[in-house]
Amino acid sequence: MKKHWIKISIVLLSVSGALLLATQFWAEHSVASFLERKLPKHIYLAYSDISVNLFSGSITLSDVDCRIKNRENDITYAKIGMPSLQLKQLSYPSFFYRNAIRLEKLHFNEPQISYNPYAKTTRNKEKSPAIVQLRKTIDIDQIVVHRATFTMLQENGDSLLMHSKGIDFSITGVRTGPKQIRNPLPVVFHSYEMAAESLFLRLNKTENLTLGRMEIKNRTLRIDTLRLNTKYSKKALSKLLTQERDHIGLNINKLTVSAIDFGFVRNDFYLHTGDVELTAPHLYLYRDKKVADNNRIKKMYSALIDDVPIIFRCGAVRWKQGYVQYEEQLPGKKAPGRLFFNAIEGGITGLNNNTVPTDSIVLTTKGALMGSAPTTFSTTFYKNDDKGTFKAKGSIVSLAAARIDLFLRPNLNAKASGSIQNMYFTFGGDRYVSRGTMKMKYTDFKFALLRENGREVNKVLTSLLSIFIDKESKGDGEGYRYGTISAERDATKSFFNYVWNSIKSGILSVLTGNGKKEK
Repeated sequence: MKKHWIKISIVLLSVSGALLLATQFWAEHSVASFLERKLPKHIYLAYSDISVNLFSGSITLSDVDCRIKNRENDITYAKIGMPSLQLKQLSYPSFFYRNAIRLEKLHFNEPQISYNPYAKTTRNKEKSPAIVQLRKTIDIDQIVVHRATFTMLQENGDSLLMHSKGIDFSITGVRTGPKQIRNPLPVVFHSYEMAAESLFLRLNKTENLTLGRMEIKNRTLRIDTLRLNTKYSKKALSKLLTQERDHIGLNINKLTVSAIDFGFVRNDFYLHTGDVELTAPHLYLYRDKKVADNNRIKKMYSALIDDVPIIFRCGAVRWKQGYVQYEEQLPGKKAPGRLFFNAIEGGITGLNNNTVPTDSIVLTTKGALMGSAPTTFSTTFYKNDDKGTFKAKGSIVSLAAARIDLFLRPNLNAKASGSIQNMYFTFGGDRYVSRGTMKMKYTDFKFALLRENGREVNKVLTSLLSIFIDKESKGDGEGYRYGTISAERDATKSFFNYVWNSIKSGILSVLTGNGKKEK
């Protein structure tokens, strides 16, 4: 009797094992068949092996090679290759018999992604179909991308437009379906996190953007280093240009953006953020005036934000430990004139394009002119004014005139001595003219015009000029002289050129006018 039961047990185990192996084989064959039958013709998928575990509900594809082609032709515009792709806790009943796909985790291991947008063609952009057509709803608890590399190619297909490596990405609560996949945002999700070692982006023909280590966690973006640089030397850029363009060097040690939110309102993409913080932003600008002027009409800053092609709202933007340097090379001069500010801190509020009605954009900043003179500047742009109305005010304290020789000698062929103890200005304007007032206290201020060699003083012109300039500010009881600000805007120049011309008119009025305060 005992032997009989042993034989039965052996038979049952053998049958069970055979059934299990058959079921395993059937499952692997069914999954492979499903992938082959259900994938669209323009998506090619190959793999070296498929492994299905019925007990854990996992499916693993090894050595995956996926290519996406145009529907209209056989040209590949996207490639994805990876050592393994794993699906965990797949619900087989839902997968094979119901109108749903349900799994716990989808894991992409070290995918290498290449995308060429210029190879992609679309017959009708307004009615272009989704990449895939879904008949089932898809619910995934978590999608994980581990150590990905992403490359986007330029139009010629042999150089980089964008490259990022070491990408880790996780998104939870993912759901999509036949209707959702056709929406501008093809999936809905609960939360996401992302990190990457670096990112390179070609912004245009002359500038590149490079980011260091970055991460998004709890809706906050942190970037360790940001560099936006002209890829050519100053001389090489000037040879390439037909119209003047600044040579740029922007370096930011750390950038933080909080409370990131994005999505679509109908078909319009929106991006909302909380506060933005920039640590140690250093900006270097160089302009070669030997290159022909760019006479394109420039918009006022209050109008520029309305040109942002998305619905945009940002909290306060703040910066600290900043530095700004401007150099201008004039024809016939050996060296460029230079102005710089250091120890800069400040902020800007009201950045949005009418997603939340605000009356103004306010910029406030302070620093040290030429590394020594405490300087403040603030301006308010009134957004809902068709004339581009703005107001500005600022101050400069304890500026030794010799400190600005780096700018005066090459750019104005002049030199100055003495000191400006205090200078305060307030003016307002629009896209046409500015008007305002200035008061200044200075001592032993002398202004000398130089000869063409930039070294010897032109005594005749300097003597004529000295007739109109009072070297001591013997003005009111506190020693201030007053002047008026009046400038016309050149719409082909930048807003800061407009500001400089306004301030310059005030300085000339103080130095050459009667110095009295207007009543």
